[in-house]
Amino acid sequence: MDTHILIVSVLLVALGFLVKAFPMLIAGYNTMSSKERAQVDIKGLSSLMRNALVTMGVAILLGTYLFERLGMSMVANAVYPLTIFGGAIIMVLLAQRYNHNHSTTKLTGIRVARWVVSGIMAVTFAVIIVLGIMPHKASINPHYMEIKGMYGVKLYYEGMQAVELADNLPTITKRTNGFSLGGINKGHFKLDGVGESRLYLRSLNPPFIQITDHMNRKVILNFKSSDETTRVYNQLTGALEKQNRP
Repeated sequence: MDTHILIVSVLLVALGFLVKAFPMLIAGYNTMSSKERAQVDIKGLSSLMRNALVTMGVAILLGTYLFERLGMSMVANAVYPLTIFGGAIIMVLLAQRYNHNHSTTKLTGIRVARWVVSGIMAVTFAVIIVLGIMPHKASINPHYMEIKGMYGVKLYYEGMQAVELADNLPTITKRTNGFSLGGINKGHFKLDGVGESRLYLRSLNPPFIQITDHMNRKVILNFKSSDETTRVYNQLTGALEKQNRP
């Protein structure tokens, strides 16, 4: 599971409890006059928002994990946006019952929706940027290589068909589910002449470690310095030799 999904889920849960403890965080309510606030069941509204945000956070975490375990990656990727937008709409509809200011009911609902969706998307964007630019790490274990960081993965040696240190990188034709910023590329991409691949690139400068699995899919990675890339490659090939692998 991608780290940003875990962080967003935790933030949603935390935000839910914050809204309950500090109702003035609710957009629309905090701009009302004292007279208008008196017509709002703020105890019920804040409880609704807490329950909704906590439910959304837990649903994103468990839903993404469950569908990834079932191998349904496309569904897993859809859990986050569907939960956010679906949850926001339901929250707005249910929130109307707590606002007895009939002239401002619709306006308050719009403000709540805008606050929820905009706030969550802003936090998500910031989390993705921060995690995306953080360097990934490679851990060589007795039976697998683990790439840690955004879009991290475990690559078991028994599934590796070939490992090489290459000077050329196939042209990236499409990002299907990944992060790109300058020379940093992480996640799922399509490569010219290769197809679906996983990239963990800190730069577009060689060398590149290319791992091909038994289904001819590639994982390509490098690090900021060529020395670090070469070091990880040597560690990986050394681990493969201990497995009596070519």
